[in-house]
Amino acid sequence: MTTEEKKEYLQGYRWIYRKILSLQYKKASLIEIMESAKAIKYSDMPKVHKHTDLSDYIVKLDELITEINYKKQELEEKRLEIERCIVGLDEKEKQVIRKRYIELRKWGDISKIMSLNIRTVHRVHGRALNKIVIVIL
Repeated sequence: MTTEEKKEYLQGYRWIYRKILSLQYKKASLIEIMESAKAIKYSDMPKVHKHTDLSDYIVKLDELITEINYKKQELEEKRLEIERCIVGLDEKEKQVIRKRYIELRKWGDISKIMSLNIRTVHRVHGRALNKIVIVIL
């Protein structure tokens, strides 16, 4: 596996995390819509627009919650896969990989947290990527 393929594999955690955030935003929006739903006024005058039944929103909300829970489980599985991949690294390399790909930190933040200059962080990262063996089951 090339270094770029390894990075892409490790970035999978970030993409799952972003998907969860997106789904949670949709969920919050849907709840807001549901809470602002007004009582339907019935009259003998014909209406042009269609009212969406509240039960439709409840079904959508249930589907979103199920998908969020599935994605959270997928995120945890991906984290465990990454942890298994970095077992053979030294402690500094593990820290860089965890902070970059699990904690989703920026290079500058990693540099400050670890008290290393950014070039050293990149060097440690490159060394770690060369050592990582990714086994996809």
